[in-house]
Amino acid sequence: MIDLEGTKDRGVEFIDGLFSYAMILTGNQSVAECSVEAAFSLTIEGLNEFQSAAQLKLHLFMVLRRLCLERVKGLWAESSLEGDDSDDNSDALLLGRSNHSTDSEEITSIRAAFIKLHPLFRELVFLREYENFSYREMSFILGCPTGTVMTRLRAARSILMSIYTGLRAS
Repeated sequence: MIDLEGTKDRGVEFIDGLFSYAMILTGNQSVAECSVEAAFSLTIEGLNEFQSAAQLKLHLFMVLRRLCLERVKGLWAESSLEGDDSDDNSDALLLGRSNHSTDSEEITSIRAAFIKLHPLFRELVFLREYENFSYREMSFILGCPTGTVMTRLRAARSILMSIYTGLRAS
């Protein structure tokens, strides 16, 4: 018997970050929402096993990544047969559901540069800069060595800065 008393709200504080991450991976709002829900469903039975919120967060992001990549593969197969099914507003949803109308010009440029990044680099920047995962935690989520994470993140930051500089100059 699973004891869910006192655990029903565990992990809720990560929903916005999980949704943003799923949007980065899938580019599709409905797939992102379903993936976040599935990640929680797969994790619910083991909630009591996580001793800290950080462990739970790391696990949820790892499970979510696996689910999203599986679903994206399915979407690619379907879209090659039926045409593109991505959301028109997916770029606006990438960084969560905030009110962008009050953002400064600089923040708008940073968001635009972030959205123009290759999805692999976008994922790395999001995990490190928005979710504050360590390099080791990122390597766990991504399933690659820590050195690879560091090298790719350095490249992502460099490209992001180039894109941002170009946007500010124009």
